[in-house]
Amino acid sequence: MTATRSALMLCVLSAALAAGCSDATPPVEPGPVPEVPAPPPGPAFVRFTVTSTGLDSDADGYLVSLGGAAPQRIGARGASVVTVPAGGPLAITLSDIAPSCTPASANPTGVTAVADQVVEIALAFDCPATTGDLHVRVLHLPVWLGTSLVLDTTNLEHRLNNPNNRTLTIRRLSPGTHTLEVYSCFLVGTSPFVALVTANLITEVTLNVADCGNELW
Repeated sequence: MTATRSALMLCVLSAALAAGCSDATPPVEPGPVPEVPAPPPGPAFVRFTVTSTGLDSDADGYLVSLGGAAPQRIGARGASVVTVPAGGPLAITLSDIAPSCTPASANPTGVTAVADQVVEIALAFDCPATTGDLHVRVLHLPVWLGTSLVLDTTNLEHRLNNPNNRTLTIRRLSPGTHTLEVYSCFLVGTSPFVALVTANLITEVTLNVADCGNELW
């Protein structure tokens, strides 16, 4: 092979390599990574701890609304948890309060609920009664004897049939004096026994009996 032919082939080969390099596709630059949306905040929880003073507490509890949401019922005493769909400042609205009960002036009117957390709120109500209760305990009553207490010499009897528990509570009596007697037994001391009932209080009374008969009432 002559020197001229070798030089020609080298030039052709160099041109082919140069053409191949110039035809290469440039690398693709990576685009921005799409952002993953954050999960929505979970619900917030508000635990109401309710205290009620007085004998005439609201039997069915109260209704509480947070931030204009539908009212939810809470108990008149103890703890109740209310769920709200999201956190933030929320107004507290109380309703279905018995006429005899008054919310304490220190009750909060708003709360800042935090998603996925429990916020503690204390509520207080004053529920004084216009009547009083009478809690009666009878001593020395034979275990075999079932008998009754008679209130105010009426036909309204209050049974004492449990030999292991000779006590009972007579509720919602008008303030003032009331008389008590025991069937089948004599009261030790003044008979009938006179108890003084005070509004919004529980009056404790202990009766001692003797000479109980053999009849079962």
